[in-house]
Amino acid sequence: MMQEKNSEIGERLRFIRGIFNEGSKLSASQFAHILNETVHKILNYENGRASISPELLISLYRRGVNPIFILTGEGTIFAPNEEGQRFAERLRGKIPQSFFEQSSEGNALDFNQIRLLSNANEIKSIDEIIEGKKVAELLNLAHQFTAAAGDIMRFLEEKENESKQQK
Repeated sequence: MMQEKNSEIGERLRFIRGIFNEGSKLSASQFAHILNETVHKILNYENGRASISPELLISLYRRGVNPIFILTGEGTIFAPNEEGQRFAERLRGKIPQSFFEQSSEGNALDFNQIRLLSNANEIKSIDEIIEGKKVAELLNLAHQFTAAAGDIMRFLEEKENESKQQK
């Protein structure tokens, strides 16, 4: 039961990391650095292997992320503070509008509703994604993905070296 809850929280934390950089994904090491955590802790939280720390929730809150959203998946992803308002403004136009919408009852949509809306709104072919994009935008996306791939490769190489040293 706790492992399942940690996995759900980890999924939401991974989602936040995916939009944290003005709608662009940060590597786990970049995210950890910003939040003054270790990359191993971030990955353990994201993979549900550890319970998220109160310190991390406070750090995220101070950067505009709603800790209630992280813990429950309910409510808005934006903290009810000035930084939350700034975070929302930085993301407006860069992530699907469904992340800013309210349910028919006036409550913020929960994470599963947002995911369903986003998936329905975001199903596009590669031609639809590329059409209308400026070359600079596409290059920027390519650089972001390349940076993330580089971080993953370095992490895997470190793990491989660690296991070789243990043998």
